[in-house]
Amino acid sequence: MRCFLIGTLLLVASNVSYAQQRLWLAPSGDSPTSQASIHPRFVPEHSLPSTITFDTQVVALEPIDQADLALTILDPAGTAIHTGKLSLDLANKVAPAIFTWNPESLADGVYAAHFVLNRRTGGTLAEHRLAVRLLTGPNISAKVDAVEVEAARLRSALGAFGGRSVPAYAALHTVVINDYLPVATAALAAGDWQKAADFADYLANLAEVTIAELSIVTPATESSWPRVPALPAPITIREGAFETEKGPVFLFGASYDSTLASQLPVLERYGLDLAVYRLGLAESMDGPDIVSGATHGLLNFLEEAQKRGVRVVVQLAPDQLPTWAREAMPVLADGKGGSFGYDLMAPAARALLARHTRTVSELVSGHPGLLSISLAENPALRLPDEVLREGLITVASARYKDYHHMNREWKTRYMSFDEIEVDWDSRRRAYRYDLQTYHQELGTQLFSWLAGMGRESAPGIPVQVQFADSAFDLQETMGGIDLESILASMDINGCETTQPLDGEQLAIGPSIQASYYSLLRSLNPAPVMNTADGFVIPAPVTGYGGFGRVRTMMWEAVMAGLNGSAIDFGRPGESGVLGRPELIDGYATAHLDVNRLAPIITSFQRAPAPVRILWSMSSKIFDHGDPFLASARRAYEGCAGFGLHVRFISEREIEREGLGGVEVLVIPRALALTDDAFHVVNHFIQRGGVAVRQGTSIPYTEHGIGRVDTISVSTRTIYIRGEDTPRAYLDALDAAYDLKGLSETPRLVNEFGYPLDGVKSRFVVHQRVPYLYLVNLRENPVTAKLTGNYTSGLDLVSGNRMQFSDTIEPLTPMLIQLEGPPPAQIAINDVPQTVPATELEPTLDNKELVKPDASPGPPLRHGR
Repeated sequence: MRCFLIGTLLLVASNVSYAQQRLWLAPSGDSPTSQASIHPRFVPEHSLPSTITFDTQVVALEPIDQADLALTILDPAGTAIHTGKLSLDLANKVAPAIFTWNPESLADGVYAAHFVLNRRTGGTLAEHRLAVRLLTGPNISAKVDAVEVEAARLRSALGAFGGRSVPAYAALHTVVINDYLPVATAALAAGDWQKAADFADYLANLAEVTIAELSIVTPATESSWPRVPALPAPITIREGAFETEKGPVFLFGASYDSTLASQLPVLERYGLDLAVYRLGLAESMDGPDIVSGATHGLLNFLEEAQKRGVRVVVQLAPDQLPTWAREAMPVLADGKGGSFGYDLMAPAARALLARHTRTVSELVSGHPGLLSISLAENPALRLPDEVLREGLITVASARYKDYHHMNREWKTRYMSFDEIEVDWDSRRRAYRYDLQTYHQELGTQLFSWLAGMGRESAPGIPVQVQFADSAFDLQETMGGIDLESILASMDINGCETTQPLDGEQLAIGPSIQASYYSLLRSLNPAPVMNTADGFVIPAPVTGYGGFGRVRTMMWEAVMAGLNGSAIDFGRPGESGVLGRPELIDGYATAHLDVNRLAPIITSFQRAPAPVRILWSMSSKIFDHGDPFLASARRAYEGCAGFGLHVRFISEREIEREGLGGVEVLVIPRALALTDDAFHVVNHFIQRGGVAVRQGTSIPYTEHGIGRVDTISVSTRTIYIRGEDTPRAYLDALDAAYDLKGLSETPRLVNEFGYPLDGVKSRFVVHQRVPYLYLVNLRENPVTAKLTGNYTSGLDLVSGNRMQFSDTIEPLTPMLIQLEGPPPAQIAINDVPQTVPATELEPTLDNKELVKPDASPGPPLRHGR
């Protein structure tokens, strides 16, 4: 039966026999060319036996003679089992084609429908792939039952430890299996066979891994559970890291939501140790001088969290006003006020902010389970124009000799300073620079004031602000947030940022999180905490692919400078990191990994960065940050893949401290820079410093006025020709290495000695022992060798030994203790009336098509 209505499809699915085999179709890859593309239409779900129809249209940009369209069905092993071919007439550039297929007597598994359009004279014009999944209810049920048997064995094995500490990874994985078996059973009963099968396959593989973890001793399986004591030890901040008396720690846990209190047992079960509790202004106060009863919930939460070894960040939300406050202090109209929405300079607003901050800070002061207080979340400011106008007049009067001088700089025609107006849409660069920097100064003063109140009300408690991931966004400077200045008054670099795990060429996508963490570390050498962590993962990525992406995301995060992560937990089987077993497994496994190796990872974070990328507030304001901001992020993504520690360096730091210790200065497409920083950069190049830049860097001052002087020409400058892609920056660092502009650090390269896209490494010496971090962010394995004299080592993550050259599996972070002699130096149209159609013919005998279940299970974990 062919059905095209969604409601009908759902009805068919709910009435299908439990014993029937069902088939699902979904796109899995498209390879169009500049000449043609293939567009199959199909019903996505079928109950077998049934005839599957692929109603296909081929579109060509130009008329094509003698083209053939073939459709091949491949089994899970990649062997062709059915095929069909049609000759198409593409004289009108569009041609339809219909393929029919009867999938009889096929085992459960994931098959592929591969369309290929070829010229009859030779040459492929386009390709398209569909994933074809076959599942049978009893087979899924049998898998779930088998996992239940293994889960009982594991519970018994762990119970044999009695009161002794149990192996940490085995304990974690047993918890995952026990928690998600009921979810798989419920999904099967509800008719969601794909989820049930995915969960059963993953849990079965996880059970095998857990049995191995209980029987094989590796550096990983020696770690015991729980790592965090029932009553957490005090945490201090030292050299940009969280530390207890036992050494550095990395905190992973849950961000706030309405069910956070009920998730404390979940955190404890998975060995996680951080929670962010949100208390808005509307919850903390019932009136100007009345403390809300909701604060008792916070105190109870702190007590319960402490018992479970969970540390708490109290997140204030002063941007949300209660009803009684709105009546006394109306919200600003037309979206003014930024994220706060009210006049932050009004006395009533300041008094309310102060009361909210003091009330909560005094309430939680001295509580041993409290980690920090976050003063605001994702702040953006827009102070009233009348306030800005008065201040801007004062600033302009002090900065310029007279209003004639100001008019020349601003390109305005004011007859006096008193005529100055606030114009956010002005295209005058110098005026815009003065307006935005003054606006930012007021924002910095606001947060310094809040930080002071927090410290006064809760002595000894670190303060932070949860900044949105907007530092690389155009027009971000109009929001009154000078990240560098505000961070100077904070104890922790708080942020919110989400990582895409849907890269086209690489598995985890662009380095969104890593670039932001590195920027925060560069602007303020304090711990970095993401109090609203998250990721975006494609729906087809399940099983080990999902596990590897999330685990690698967290490893990349800590290597870039992250110390604390509170992630969206969601609900088991539904959303968030708890949505699928592989996601929480990857997250909690990374937590075990990085805490077991915390001292070494902290050494990576504290290591000097020989490569620094220019970060310029002047260029951020100039033309709203275009093209500088996108270029700066590409620069980080490219440079971070070379094998050296990379950080940003702000123009203010350059003015204060120069460029000492910088081996290579990378200058993105920066169009403006302060004079003082410009001269330091120019002097660096004149003295033989290695620089990477495009040909026309920094032609303007911070006010957008053209410079008379230019950056010096040097034979030790690497120029990027054309677009400044991440690969261009990677190649530029390779050229700098050839110039002897970089320390000869061990790093991964291909067989010809060139850096590899998507294969990252970092080297550090910790307590006189050399270590190498490496990870393959590609979808497929790659063979790489190590520069220098080190030839082998022990991977402390998995327990595997490495011998270079070696094959690096995808999404398997490694931290290798190197062995061998050290290097000498380290430092759409009308269709024709006649539609050709064909039925796919088997390529094998029917008896050969009846096979045992060929569905591939998730691969065994790397070294576990």
